[in-house]
Amino acid sequence: MAENPYQAPQANLVDRSAPNAQEVVFAGFWVRVLATLIDGVLLLAIMVPIMMVFVDFDTLEAGESAGFGWDILSNVAMAAVYVLFWHYKQATPGKMALRLRIVDADSLQPVSVGRLALRYVGYFPAYMLFAIGVIWTAFDGRKQGWHDKMANTVVVRDL
Repeated sequence: MAENPYQAPQANLVDRSAPNAQEVVFAGFWVRVLATLIDGVLLLAIMVPIMMVFVDFDTLEAGESAGFGWDILSNVAMAAVYVLFWHYKQATPGKMALRLRIVDADSLQPVSVGRLALRYVGYFPAYMLFAIGVIWTAFDGRKQGWHDKMANTVVVRDL
């Protein structure tokens, strides 16, 4: 019988007859939201003290930007931190705390830096239009958001 090309792939991507084989469990929407919240708290704990040293808060109270240079530097630094964590640890601290990993969707192996950078860039369209590209993970068969689909990655649970 031919496979249905419109059916979501099965979660079991590993041959169970192989020694030490495990079933792959994709990380769902809510556990990924929790990981993001953990990352956000850690990021605030790091960024607020740095901002207190380098940013003029009188300017911020007037409703102005912290400065174009600061905006670029902080965004580039955040992108680098995320991509480097994904590359070296296959996860951010929030994902590590919840035993989640980012892997190649086909081979379940680590992902190249270039594809991880593409995954980070993929967050921009994923969050546009009310974050529908991120919410997509709740309904996708392999729990992929648009950023995962762009980079051909999945987030799996370590069992």
